[in-house]
Amino acid sequence: MGKSWRKGGDSRFVIKGSFLESATGRKGLLRFVDHVYYMKWLDRAGAVLAMAAGAVLFTIVLSDWSDPIVPSHNGNLIGLLVSPALLLYGIYKTANAFISTVTLFADSIEVRTAFNCRSILFNEIRGRREYVNNWGRSKTWYYRLVPNDDKLGTLEFEQNFNFDEAFFSWFNRLPDLDAAELEMKKESKAG
Repeated sequence: MGKSWRKGGDSRFVIKGSFLESATGRKGLLRFVDHVYYMKWLDRAGAVLAMAAGAVLFTIVLSDWSDPIVPSHNGNLIGLLVSPALLLYGIYKTANAFISTVTLFADSIEVRTAFNCRSILFNEIRGRREYVNNWGRSKTWYYRLVPNDDKLGTLEFEQNFNFDEAFFSWFNRLPDLDAAELEMKKESKAG
C-alpha cells in the first residue's frame, strides 16, 4: 500500500509504489500531500453498527438452524439467506468507511475506496458538478469532477468526508458545470 511520514501540521510525504503507478499511469514515488480527508466518524460508526447487527442476526439464525436437540428452524430459509447478506454488506461498509480517503496532492486529487483508487491531475479537470441520490427519506450528496478528456472518466465521491475550508476553497474555484449548463439553457430559451 505505501508508507507515510508526518512532516509537521497537515502535510505529509507519501511514498507509494507500483499500485499508484498502475492506478494513475504516472511515475514518481515521492509526492507531497496537502490534505487527507477521511470519512466522518458518524458514517464509520453507522457502518460498524450495520456490521454488528448483521453478525447478531446471522448468529441468531444460524443457532436456530444448528440446534441438534430441538430443530426449530420453522422453515426460516429467508432468514438464512438474508442474514449473511446483511453481514457481508456490513463488512463491506465498515471496510469502505475506514479505508476510503480523498487526498489532495500538490498537483492532483486521489479518491481511494476499499476496492478502487482513482486520481486526476488538476490541469485535467474541466469542472465540477454536484448531485443528490434520493433513497426514500435519505439523501446522499455527491461531488463529481469532470475531466477535459472524456476518455479519463469522471471522478466521483460522496460528501461524507471531513472536508475542511481548504478543500472547499479549492473545489469552489473549479468551474461550476451545473451553473454553466443552466445558464446555457436559459439563453437558448430566451433566444
